[in-house]
Amino acid sequence: MGAERVARTRSIIDVLDHVIDKGIVVDAWVRLSAAGIDLLATRARIVVESIATSLNLRCITERRRSSALKKAQDLIARVYLFASRTCATNRST
Repeated sequence: MGAERVARTRSIIDVLDHVIDKGIVVDAWVRLSAAGIDLLATRARIVVESIATSLNLRCITERRRSSALKKAQDLIARVYLFASRTCATNRST
């Protein structure tokens, strides 16, 4: 009694469902040149994803941006405060 192995095949619909659910980006850059002279240069970016995935990624990106912006604003405020204290100390001496 040997263990039987069942070949699992995926249909094109299963593959497309998975790709659309997770998303895929194809980034291509092609340059055709002869004797060091560029004859043709092309760049293409193809993004395939569901609307839900796109909105979810957009929300994540916005959160990261706002977090980074908040950190930058805090840093600028601290530098400004330090600089103004340093200037005030230098004026009083």
